[in-house]
Amino acid sequence: GGGYYEPSSAFSSDILTGGTVSVSSMHSASGDASSTIDGNTGDDWHSLSSSNEWVKYDLGAGNEKMAKKVRFYSFYDLNNGNRVRDWILQGSNDDSSWTDITNDTAPDGASIFIEKEFTNSINYRYYRLFISDTYGNRRAGIGEWELFEAASSDMTIISDTFVADSTPSQARLQLQISSSETITLGTNLQGFVSRDGGTTWTEGTLVDTGINSAGARIYEASAIDISGQPSGTSMRYKLETTGLTLED
Repeated sequence: GGGYYEPSSAFSSDILTGGTVSVSSMHSASGDASSTIDGNTGDDWHSLSSSNEWVKYDLGAGNEKMAKKVRFYSFYDLNNGNRVRDWILQGSNDDSSWTDITNDTAPDGASIFIEKEFTNSINYRYYRLFISDTYGNRRAGIGEWELFEAASSDMTIISDTFVADSTPSQARLQLQISSSETITLGTNLQGFVSRDGGTTWTEGTLVDTGINSAGARIYEASAIDISGQPSGTSMRYKLETTGLTLED
């Protein structure tokens, strides 16, 4: 049947807390690493050179996070030359080998918050905002830097009603799901079937049957016994998730 649940984009609070921030260089002591995480856009870190500069955050051992959104304040100062252009968000778990997660080009001509959502399925201990180039060969200036995880949430999906040809005694449910989350069937993912329009529900035992050609995991509950439900032909299915991350 039809029916759907469409989650809104939702994110955690800033994860850049409780760790250690550092930078590749400093033009002056008044614009040090702490200026990027102090909640104040009025001060900024400004680099010594115009390219291949960075601000890095160490979340700490055992505190790895799966960032899904970046937000930073690109500080524009024409007189002092703080003008970020090309940037890359990188992740690492050894502070040596870095993986590019996402990148973009910041606009020129104004101090502005840059925000970008992205796909990431890895928990990293270290994150680095790498400034590969600036406008006019000037210094990089970052006023604030924040990272966010996708918020964990619960959801219920209930189908539209569809009519069976006759009163069924059994039902079959198949799901195809793409997710980076660890799914525990029967705990944080459950499937139910109703033959009386959604008044009475019977849970099916979902089994992992493999991966389809598109890379989605297939879960199936076959021969769900619904003979004990009130007689009817108004079929509906229901899916419930608990503590899984919702993404657009």
